[in-house]
Amino acid sequence: MQTAHEGRVEPGDFEPNPVTWHTLTRHGVTVRGADPAQLHVWTDRAVLNEWTLANLDGYWRPWLQQFARPMSV
Repeated sequence: MQTAHEGRVEPGDFEPNPVTWHTLTRHGVTVRGADPAQLHVWTDRAVLNEWTLANLDGYWRPWLQQFARPMSV
């Protein structure tokens, strides 16, 4: 996926996921081209829920366990 910043299109290190597509279909702002509602972007609430739970458990839970411990003085 590419990104645009300060008028330049650059290769991005961002991998689209169900959150991306749900956000774009619900809150996308047309800058050029068709209205997001006309694009018929695939979304699936069950897939979004499954992906979100896996992300919370696989990415955020270990992070929380590592950094939520009280800091030693």
